[in-house]
Amino acid sequence: MADLLKIENLELKFNTRHGIVKVLDNISFTLKPGEIFGVAGESGSGKSMTAMALMRLIDKKLIHSIQGKIFFRDTNLLELPEKEFRKLRGNKIAMIFQEPMTSLNPVFSIGFQITETLLLHQNLKPKEADEKAIDLLARVGLPDPKKRLKNYPHELSGGQRQRVMIAMAISCRPDVLIADEPTTALDTTVQAQIFDLLLDIQQELNTAIILITHDMGVLAQMADEIAVMYAGRIVEQGLRDQILDTPEHPYTQSLIACIPKVDVRAEAAGKPPADLSEIAGVVPPLAELSTLKGCSFAGRCPKVFDTCSTLKPPHFRLNKTQTAACHLLEK
Repeated sequence: MADLLKIENLELKFNTRHGIVKVLDNISFTLKPGEIFGVAGESGSGKSMTAMALMRLIDKKLIHSIQGKIFFRDTNLLELPEKEFRKLRGNKIAMIFQEPMTSLNPVFSIGFQITETLLLHQNLKPKEADEKAIDLLARVGLPDPKKRLKNYPHELSGGQRQRVMIAMAISCRPDVLIADEPTTALDTTVQAQIFDLLLDIQQELNTAIILITHDMGVLAQMADEIAVMYAGRIVEQGLRDQILDTPEHPYTQSLIACIPKVDVRAEAAGKPPADLSEIAGVVPPLAELSTLKGCSFAGRCPKVFDTCSTLKPPHFRLNKTQTAACHLLEK
């Protein structure tokens, strides 16, 4: 099956008050039609920045340089004039943003914000766009969709706003849908409903989804392939079962160890639950990363040794579908 999206050696540098800093370091992955590609990592790992670079939504004043290639089918998106890229953004490539309360415009009605995309990309008449918007809101499970068109974002709950965001994103039946932490600040029940909705969309429209999350448990249920990011770099990548069952990078192993586990036998015996695992320290700031010579995870890694602090590890191919960047894998 031909690749729908292909990112090759994407590197992004920002101008900051600390000088030039590298935000994304040699990001490469492919996405096939109908595939769910998971991107995992802590806050500050570069997950959302990768999505923003793909959508070309980063303020140009911040960018010092951007290198590499992003192919959508046979078109390099980084070379496409902005006028031409607007025909794809929100149409063939859409995005569900992390926080719907700040992503939806508070001064415009829900109906206006959904129909705006339809009028721009689908060449519908206003009445047709309204009817399509009602159908979209019904599809994402919003009650009384006709009434909701007149509502403003502040009149809806967090889960309802997220459903509106999804309706906007799928309005033009995109080939690629980027879901950036789509259940942030939602309760567990609503989270499950949102993920079920994404799976329905993927199956119904054969939409390829890039699912960005810090929750490895979510990816265990949804993703076909997983890339683990740390400090602006993919440190491990492979099929879902490879990443979850045989993780090779210490950071991936640490993330998986943080997934809460329920011991039914211990619970039945009245024993207290095991303590949750955590990764000591935090992701290094960008300014610090730019001066690091070795592995960016070395300061937090439980398996660190001398080489880790002096030499950045290359990506080692472990098998046909799994790679990891760790000196422990040198043979």
